[in-house]
Amino acid sequence: MGRHHFKEMRFYMALNFGFILTAFVLGSFDVAVVILVLKKGFDDVSTATKGAVLALTISATLFGGSAAVLKTDANSDGNQELYTKYMALYNRGRTYAMIGEDMVWGDIEVVTYIRRLDKLLDEYDQIYVEVDSSKAVVPSSFTHSGGSGDEEVDADDDAE
Repeated sequence: MGRHHFKEMRFYMALNFGFILTAFVLGSFDVAVVILVLKKGFDDVSTATKGAVLALTISATLFGGSAAVLKTDANSDGNQELYTKYMALYNRGRTYAMIGEDMVWGDIEVVTYIRRLDKLLDEYDQIYVEVDSSKAVVPSSFTHSGGSGDEEVDADDDAE
């Protein structure tokens, strides 16, 4: 019960750590190469060094921004909250089984108790996944504004 939320929470925590660590390492190498370029002068360094600066900058930015776009912190926290709710519900069920009374609902019939537990389990049985696409870098030609998306698109419209 709730193990899938725990696994998702750990997955997003590891993903967040990996993104941040990778961005830090790549950024550190980028700073070292930029210092080398500044010492020698931009015109005096090889094309490979210039390419390394560009590649390291892009890679560090990509990994640094991925944690924000994928909202790894929020996803980890959301699944942790659901896991905690599962465990609380599990403990309530054990308490009811031992003493025949619930801490919140009081002394109720077993059938009513099971129905209420099932309703809560249905609420909690959602994997928490959230993505913030507003922080993604997408060329404006790929974005869509207006309309419901149900309209048909004529191929001749693009030629104008």
